[in-house]
Amino acid sequence: MSFTTSILTTIGDCDKLLSLAQADKRDKEFRKITLERKQENSVLTSSEIEADLSAVNAEIDAYETAIPGMPEGLAKEQFRAKLTKAVYKKFTLEERRLTNGVLAVLQNELELSCVAKDLDECELFITEITERKAEL
Repeated sequence: MSFTTSILTTIGDCDKLLSLAQADKRDKEFRKITLERKQENSVLTSSEIEADLSAVNAEIDAYETAIPGMPEGLAKEQFRAKLTKAVYKKFTLEERRLTNGVLAVLQNELELSCVAKDLDECELFITEITERKAEL
């Protein structure tokens, strides 16, 4: 995008805009670094969550298969308790998946892409204002 820098008539206006733009650029650079770090962590965490979900689903399937064929008694009650714990673990993993899983990774990638484009525009703005300042 090209900015309408021709409307700037004083070096003071250019300096003020440059100061604001550079502060904005620093904020965006910090946000980008933060998002990149979050992305690294999310990728690692999401693969762990997916692996844990696969394991707990297999555990639930095993309990659900075994329990109906068992005679009433202590062992069956213990299996039911373990099934309940496994179902709860699955629930918590699915909740974590929303904030740290593959969905979060993709949302973070989108945000990172937007910040990178904002940074490019900010840099272009600074360049054009600097050129206009030199003309004045």
